[in-house]
Amino acid sequence: MRIKSAIIVLSSLIISLIPAIANAQPVSACRISTSENQIVSLGFPFKPERLSYIDNPKILVMPYRLKGETGFDFDVKEKEIFLRSSENISKLSSEKSKVSFVFSSVVDLSITAKEMDDISRNVKDTWQRDYANSTWGFVKKMITDQDKLIDYTNISGVVLVGSSKIASAWIAEAMMMTKNPFNPWFAQIATDEGPISNAVLIYNQLGDINSTTLTHEIMHLYGLTDLYGSATSPNHSLMSNGILSLLGIEEWVLGWLPDENVQCINLDSELSKTSLDNKLSIKKSNRNQLIVIPTGLKTALIVEQVYQAGKNHLLFYSLDNDARPAITTFRDDYTFEFFIDVSTTSSTSKILTGKTFNLLVENNDGKDISFRLIPPSLMNTDEAKKLISTAEVNRQNAELKVKEEAAAKAAAELKIKLEAEAKAAAELKTKQEAEAKAAADKAAELKVKQDAEAKAAADLKAKLEAEAKLAADKIAADLKEKQDAEAKAAADKAAAASKKTTITCVKGNLTKKVTAVKPVCPKGYKKK
Repeated sequence: MRIKSAIIVLSSLIISLIPAIANAQPVSACRISTSENQIVSLGFPFKPERLSYIDNPKILVMPYRLKGETGFDFDVKEKEIFLRSSENISKLSSEKSKVSFVFSSVVDLSITAKEMDDISRNVKDTWQRDYANSTWGFVKKMITDQDKLIDYTNISGVVLVGSSKIASAWIAEAMMMTKNPFNPWFAQIATDEGPISNAVLIYNQLGDINSTTLTHEIMHLYGLTDLYGSATSPNHSLMSNGILSLLGIEEWVLGWLPDENVQCINLDSELSKTSLDNKLSIKKSNRNQLIVIPTGLKTALIVEQVYQAGKNHLLFYSLDNDARPAITTFRDDYTFEFFIDVSTTSSTSKILTGKTFNLLVENNDGKDISFRLIPPSLMNTDEAKKLISTAEVNRQNAELKVKEEAAAKAAAELKIKLEAEAKAAAELKTKQEAEAKAAADKAAELKVKQDAEAKAAADLKAKLEAEAKLAADKIAADLKEKQDAEAKAAADKAAAASKKTTITCVKGNLTKKVTAVKPVCPKGYKKK
């Protein structure tokens, strides 16, 4: 019995020395509830009127012209801003939602820019006190006034947009309504075709083609809440600082982040507020990753790996759906950043300081980020200091490994480069030698050709000279022969001319011979 007891004690001791690694709960256990006191919040479920339940919502744009604003127009440039907003939402939703905008004619109003400025300036005074003179009252009146002229069938939301050149105020306000509101202020706007539950009022705030203001307001209609307004507001959301990106928690409640990107951790059974053995890990990815730790029905601690602009950032924040803003991000007290850049191994040993836990990055192997959640009360213990020191060693080793791998890669690349250069030099030498040989061969061929041409020219010259000589000799011989013949003929003619001949002349029976160069018979005689 003693041996068995000793074995049990030893086993228990060994188990107690092994750090507890949290095992994820079903994701359904981490669907933080929405706030019943807020028209929109980062909880489940969204109210059924929100656009997140519609894959391709159809939004009517109603431009309005204030009294005296004859220069106001709504044309191609303004419509392009809405088309860009539709593209923005498609990108934010990973093509899960596509907004279609339809445009009405410009509506001429009887109120002036000064009266519109007053509506804007009095928002705080009229909010939930004076509906008729509020921005909400303005929107309801315009929508209902146009009910006889506009068909609201299948319209998921309405955007009223106008401006004034003399205005000194602005409005960019989303208005989300519901069928059974906890406050009559949020009641739907009735039309002949059915209720309108989503509207946006824009006054001097449409911006340019790259403005994200319009997209921000429309994302309220989808169900998202504002996250700006605090020094600890997150820097990674359109709903906080205007960048075209969303937090993973926002994507998840919208249905745009799959459950497989979410880990659910039970605070009571998987973590301890009195222990250092709270080990977790999150995947490094080009998609947002979440670890959700519910701390109440509408509250949670969240660790998030955010991927934006080619960078991986690790965030640690609390969520309270009854608070405004609902998110409080925790910062690195050394860098004062509200995130850790986990794109590189230098993130190891960095700490985000929270209230219930501090987050210590223990390791970053490029695929997974391992970290511990350490209760603040234990941060100065020897065990915590040892963990931080070990993480620092891990960071140094990781950085050294990165440097060694970089050096090895650089050496390999240099070797490849040198081999390529040597190969290129050898190929160049071979090419130059081949070109030199080809040039020499060509020069030899040219010389042979030139010699052959010179010989042919010489032979031709000799031939021509021989033919010329032969022709000259023939001409001279022919001339001499002709001259000799002519001389002979002349001599023969001269000889013939000086030779005496004898002719016989007769006269009856008389016969007489006459001899002379040109013999002539005497008178009375005839040549016989």
